[in-house]
Amino acid sequence: MPTITKTFTYTGQFQLADVPPGTTLLTVHLWGGGGGAGGPDTAGDGADGAAGHYVTATDIDMTSYAGVKTIGVAVGGGGESGGMGQDTDGGRNGQSLTNYSGGNGGSSGRASGSSGSGGGGGGATTVTLFEAGQAVDNIQLAIAGGGGGGGGTGESSRGGAGLNSNSATGNTPGTLGENGAGHAGDGGGGGAGGGGADGGQGGSGATGDAGGFGGYSGSNIVPAGGSNDDGSGETPGGTGSAYYTSGVAEGGVRGRAGGNGKAVLIFTIPSETKFKVDGEWKGLNDIKYKVSGLWKTITHGYYKVSGAWKAIYTGDITFTGNSSLFGNAEGGTTSGVEGTGGLPTVATIPPQEGNDRFIPPPRKKYYYKDVQTDTVVVSYEPYGPQIDNTGPGKKGVVCTMMNDTYGFGGFRNRIWHKFWEEKGSNGRKGSTQNYRMEKGYHTVFIPLVKIAKKTDAFALMVRKILTHMGRHVTADFYGEMRGKKRDTLGRIYRFVFEPICWWLGRFKKERTHLHSLPQSINKHKE
Repeated sequence: MPTITKTFTYTGQFQLADVPPGTTLLTVHLWGGGGGAGGPDTAGDGADGAAGHYVTATDIDMTSYAGVKTIGVAVGGGGESGGMGQDTDGGRNGQSLTNYSGGNGGSSGRASGSSGSGGGGGGATTVTLFEAGQAVDNIQLAIAGGGGGGGGTGESSRGGAGLNSNSATGNTPGTLGENGAGHAGDGGGGGAGGGGADGGQGGSGATGDAGGFGGYSGSNIVPAGGSNDDGSGETPGGTGSAYYTSGVAEGGVRGRAGGNGKAVLIFTIPSETKFKVDGEWKGLNDIKYKVSGLWKTITHGYYKVSGAWKAIYTGDITFTGNSSLFGNAEGGTTSGVEGTGGLPTVATIPPQEGNDRFIPPPRKKYYYKDVQTDTVVVSYEPYGPQIDNTGPGKKGVVCTMMNDTYGFGGFRNRIWHKFWEEKGSNGRKGSTQNYRMEKGYHTVFIPLVKIAKKTDAFALMVRKILTHMGRHVTADFYGEMRGKKRDTLGRIYRFVFEPICWWLGRFKKERTHLHSLPQSINKHKE
């Protein structure tokens, strides 16, 4: 029997067509949009988003719908990844047919610090049927749920990965994924829920400066005789299908958005006109006519029998896009709990994957001088005093001293190093450029860090300024590298201090260990 295959990718529109008269069967392969990754922080990259779901069914009976119903196809978009910073918005939702979109990720801590926000939920991929005057989803023929967004990362743990399973929202409409919960203090936001037959719940924010929880995926509608595969982690099901395309429906990882969904519909429309060739009956499936010397294809031909239209042949099915029936600005109200302050523990952080682990928060450190021994003593709450080997008076490289001072963290260090390797100052990079920047940087900040390690009121003020500067500049580096929203205060700090460091470094003759790194040299800058 003749078949017509229609392939749909994400366009941001609801695709509509009349079910052709004579259609008997329909085969579907659907992938929902993947959830976005959470934003990063000290503990590492943001958590992975969940893959979009896969639904397939072969030879769905369409005889009662042919020539009567309109068919609508909406391909779900992937959720955007979360960001990094203070009170940073979560990733935007993956769009779909209105009220089948995912939710927005929860924002990072708004009170202080710089943490990761939650990833957006993926939009569902839907196939629906309706008649004039009915809701466009009057008959939900097949639905593949969108993936849940990953939780934002904090200082004590990565966020929780988006969940492939569904925990249904209690909101109305029930098909819209929930937003992730934000954080009132300093910590990661929750991942958003995916859209689906039942929209997924959003994840909660962290307890203290840890990772937020991942969102749940949307659920599916599987036609009779069909099957579904909800994937594993960020890897979608249905990758062995001949219709699958690399990247479709994948959950976002390491700052990336989730993959958009996909739909493939195969219509079976038997030809009812035959002609005989060499004694063998052939179906009439294609008719052409010539216009100005060019052959044109007639795509449809029908005739009426006893008041019912019969197909002579159907060569194609034309779908038209509708933007007004597509998309949601945000998801449903979150059922997750807003993150708060407090001390994170192994029991309060989200489930961790692979080698991820709980990182105990740094203990508060207080310096005082023992007048009897004339030594500097540090007190770590709640464990009591001990001789300090890293506090005031210890000489070391500036990064080490800044780590000791305000918990700069290995992940932020890597962001700084990666930024200078890839971007350089004001877009200029190379050995000469980095010699100057590092020498100027040392000239300005080593004295400030030494002051900050003291215990008087002025030292406390300097320490707070350095803490504030380090966090916001790191957030701006990350935003610039990822092409995301940049940190306003970080940009201001850089605008002021980068030229100062560069000019001071230019007049410093002594070069540092950077000359040994395998980087190109901008000789014309010497």
